[in-house]
Amino acid sequence: MKKFFVLMLSAIIILSLSLFCGSCSDTVEPVVIDVTLQDNSSIVTLKKYMDGLCENGKLSYSLSSGMVVEINGKANTTNTYWMLYTNDTENSNKQWGTYEYNKDTYGSAICGASELIVKNGYTYVWVYQKF
Repeated sequence: MKKFFVLMLSAIIILSLSLFCGSCSDTVEPVVIDVTLQDNSSIVTLKKYMDGLCENGKLSYSLSSGMVVEINGKANTTNTYWMLYTNDTENSNKQWGTYEYNKDTYGSAICGASELIVKNGYTYVWVYQKF
């Protein structure tokens, strides 16, 4: 009986650690969108640009009520969300939050993908963050 108890206790501890640490190792790489527009005069939202990436098989994403809720199969949870940052200073606010990428500091986007007008040569970074 004592051997069974020790075996069950060990199994419970191992299962608990695997569940707890499984979320610790669940690192999600940021999704980096470097914008290259063929026609500099066209007005394109980030959503429309992302739709083009989807059509080319380079990205998948889902929206709900205008909010990006999933990118490349990784969905928002109750405390983890896809957040948008950009080096376009006219469309970002560093006081709302920043993200370091490739030795540059990106500011939090001031609007969502459906409203944000992309600019040629700028970078838009989706980061999966826990709050």
